[in-house]
Amino acid sequence: LNYAIKNSELVALYFAASWCPDCASVTNKLQDTFSGLHLLLNPKFAYDHISQKKNSPLSIIYVSSDDNEKQDLSKASTEWIRIPTHQRNILKRHFKTCAEEERDQLGIDERHEIPRMIILDGLTGGVLTMDGVSDLSDYGPMALDHWHALQKLYRDMSREGITDA
Repeated sequence: LNYAIKNSELVALYFAASWCPDCASVTNKLQDTFSGLHLLLNPKFAYDHISQKKNSPLSIIYVSSDDNEKQDLSKASTEWIRIPTHQRNILKRHFKTCAEEERDQLGIDERHEIPRMIILDGLTGGVLTMDGVSDLSDYGPMALDHWHALQKLYRDMSREGITDA
């Protein structure tokens, strides 16, 4: 996650699973919209701490609810950064986002269901929106522009000392 935040203008945390029917259409839309356009941060260097900085407009971090990494690899784009199985639960607990089946195991009472995409500001790591899935549906290829507009608003508000809106 640190690699993406340090090297991307925006970071999309995409919570999904290969077995989830609702996730399939979002996954396909996400791939159709952003893959192959050279907009995404290369995941090749995500675990290489020596790599040079590669600024990109967007990173997609795949936070899977699959049982294992083999299932996880079956649906996610190779252009997305995958969170290792042993680290996923940290993000799931922090953002209270998981599959129904994981809720008790993670100790999450109130939660957001999958699919969910949370858009973070790459400079600060601040949450720009918890509803990136709807943004993708509503704006399609223009979702990136929408998220940049949210980012500008977020940074302007932060500069003015407005932290809660």
